[in-house]
Amino acid sequence: ALFPVKGREVEAAVLFIDISGFSRRTLDLTPTETLIYVNNFFTWVTTEGLRNRPGIVDKYIGDAIMAVYGAPLPHPDHPMQACMTAIDMMAELDRLILRWKTMGRPALSIRIGINTGYAAVGNMGSKKRLDYTVMGDAGNLASRLENLNKQYETTCLGTEYTYRRVKDDIAF
Repeated sequence: ALFPVKGREVEAAVLFIDISGFSRRTLDLTPTETLIYVNNFFTWVTTEGLRNRPGIVDKYIGDAIMAVYGAPLPHPDHPMQACMTAIDMMAELDRLILRWKTMGRPALSIRIGINTGYAAVGNMGSKKRLDYTVMGDAGNLASRLENLNKQYETTCLGTEYTYRRVKDDIAF
C-alpha cells in the first residue's frame, strides 16, 4: 500500500555550505579526529551561521550542510536571510581558522551556494522514518552552485533571482 506523505510547495532560499578540499585536509587525521573535525564545523555553522537567522538545517551531507530559509515557517525576506548567513560565515571564518590553528586542527576554507525558488517541503520518507526536507530544483541548483565555486575559484555563488531579491539591501 502507498503511504501518502503530504507536502506543500513554497518559495524558499536554500544555502549549501561545504568544506573545500575536505579529503585533502583530513588525510593526516584518524577517523575519530575526522569525525570531531566535521562535527566542530557543523557546530560552528549551526551556532554562528544560523544565529539570529530564521533558517533551519535541513540535512548534513558528508561534510556539507543544507540550510533552508522560508520553510517550514514563511519569512518575507528569506533570500536576504540566506545571503546574510553566507556573509556572516565568511566574516567569521578567519576567527575560526585562528582558533582551530591554536588547537592543532587543519586549516579550513568553505564554499557556499545560494538559490531562491519553489520547492516541495514536508515530511518525506516512509512509515518507519520521516524527515522534514526540501526537494526540487531550488535545492539542486544551490548544491550545484556550491560545487561550481571550485571551477571559478570563488567562495560564494548565488543565482540571479536571489540577487534581484537582495541587491537593493546588500552592497556587492
